[in-house]
Amino acid sequence: MEVSSVPLIKAGKTIGVFIIARDITERKKAEEDRKILEEQLFQAQKMESIGRLAGGIAHDFSNILAVILGYADLLKIKFDDITTSEGQAVDKILKNARRSKELIGQLLGFARRGRYNPMPLAINTLIKDTVEVSEKIFEKKIEVKYELDNDIKIIKGDRNQLDQVLTNLIINAKDAMPQGGELIIKTENVHLDEEYTQKYPDLKPGKYVKISVTDTGIGMPKNVTDRIFEPFFTTKGSGEGTGLGLATVYGIIKNHQGHITVDSESGKGTTFTIYLPVSERRVLEENTAATVIKGDETILIVDDEEDVRGMLSKQLTPLGYKVLFASDGLEAIKIFKQQKHKIDLILLDMIMPGMAGKETYQKLREISPGVKVLIMSGFSLNSSDKEMLSDRTMGFIQKPFELYELSNIIRKILRK
Repeated sequence: MEVSSVPLIKAGKTIGVFIIARDITERKKAEEDRKILEEQLFQAQKMESIGRLAGGIAHDFSNILAVILGYADLLKIKFDDITTSEGQAVDKILKNARRSKELIGQLLGFARRGRYNPMPLAINTLIKDTVEVSEKIFEKKIEVKYELDNDIKIIKGDRNQLDQVLTNLIINAKDAMPQGGELIIKTENVHLDEEYTQKYPDLKPGKYVKISVTDTGIGMPKNVTDRIFEPFFTTKGSGEGTGLGLATVYGIIKNHQGHITVDSESGKGTTFTIYLPVSERRVLEENTAATVIKGDETILIVDDEEDVRGMLSKQLTPLGYKVLFASDGLEAIKIFKQQKHKIDLILLDMIMPGMAGKETYQKLREISPGVKVLIMSGFSLNSSDKEMLSDRTMGFIQKPFELYELSNIIRKILRK
């Protein structure tokens, strides 16, 4: 209630006071709602800026690591015996390169540019599988409880990324309960209406699967929850964490057109709540191969990084492929015009100075509509780039990759 007074004056004298009372409840509520929306918008803009920075750094490191990992794969073929000093050295290089690959993946996950292979998933099954693996780190004093909806809807997502999300949340819950407690995982079908989604710019009204991960641990104060999804922010001690775990979780969920919130209070535990859009498709079985496959075709490698071109040549030549090189889009078009009948496949980097990968691809298609192209990038493809993959003669591989991944996708495209 807002009260004001106006003096009543007659013949120059105050003869009374006129009291005005206004109910300002609605105005106060509107001001509070506006303040909340402004804070959420600021937070979203801040996370977007940090994401672009993290993604740029990760992309540059992806190219460097692609060379290290590629040559390490070649050395592994020559020095496969880990009882020798050379074999042990190569094994260490490979293990640490793969660890670096995981860290780059986390940065790209936060930046929403990580490896993304969506398919229909049964989230209850994924949750149980992830917990079964993660339970090995639990103390006996931590009890896992499930509250899973038996009629839960199918979602569309990347199995590995969502497994990473759940693993991170489970590990954080475990760390929050040093004296033991309960970990409660719940799923349910929900419908988010416009009133709810208008608070969050990236969220659309519709059917969602809601996943709640609750612990009865030490909880967090507001100044921590406000920054919990920022990269490199951590409450753990030195050497106990990179601060990328929850940042990666945030990026992955956003990349799935979903939403994540955290509700916590010191001494009262924490609940992470995830909303993922429902899919109408059915669950399919995955089929992956991890063997190196040879060939005898001619491949044109288009990449502005000389070290990447050299590494790919040394990988593909022993497999039986004949290799040609181009350092940019213009050179690639010139070579392809001259030798298009000899070239069976083009490995094309997406991000190059001058003529970028997408424009180069369009020019190549003008020369030969049936040209087969394998796109390479340190980033995942954005929505406009993905339109290119609708063509059966196309494929995509994200740097850094291993030899078996490259050889498998090359054969897959060449067989089409």
